Amino acid sequence: MREQWADTTGESAVSGGQDVVIESVEVFDPAPDPEVTPGDVIALLVAHFEESLIRKEHELIALRRSIEESERTAAELQQTLQQELDTVNHIGRILERENQRLQAEVEALRRQLDEITIQDETLQVLHALERENQRLQAEVEALRREAQQHPLPADDLLLEALLEREVGASPAEPARTPSSPARRFRRRPITM
Repeated sequence: MREQWADTTGESAVSGGQDVVIESVEVFDPAPDPEVTPGDVIALLVAHFEESLIRKEHELIALRRSIEESERTAAELQQTLQQELDTVNHIGRILERENQRLQAEVEALRRQLDEITIQDETLQVLHALERENQRLQAEVEALRREAQQHPLPADDLLLEALLEREVGASPAEPARTPSSPARRFRRRPITM
């Protein structure tokens, strides 16, 4: 009787990110040979299993190397991402400080602008008051000149100037009639 031993293995190993398929087909077909003893068969089987174990050990070593490489790559990637995250956080803090500084500058400029606007308005009011003061001084001077030309009491002269302004006549115009409006005002009867 003829015995036939066949060992077919299909193994895959990962090496460097690639799948490597290792296939081995071994056929053990001992012929009935009078010189082959059972010890020889056992020795052949032991050699076959030792060779198979050596192959498995090489595959395990390749897998370990591949796993170690993957872990090293993952650690480097994690370290790179952590550095990038730290950089982004640092830039974010710098931008936040810059934003606060710019907001403070804008607020300071806004206050300066408000102060300048207030100063401009104050200057405009002061110029208007100065012009009004000059106008009033010119009127007072005109009234003084008129008072020197027409000797009237000071109250009558002031009342006359106010009445002329109310009527629309210029205070610098000389009176057309010899009697002043103040005198005419005094002559009016007071009625209640």
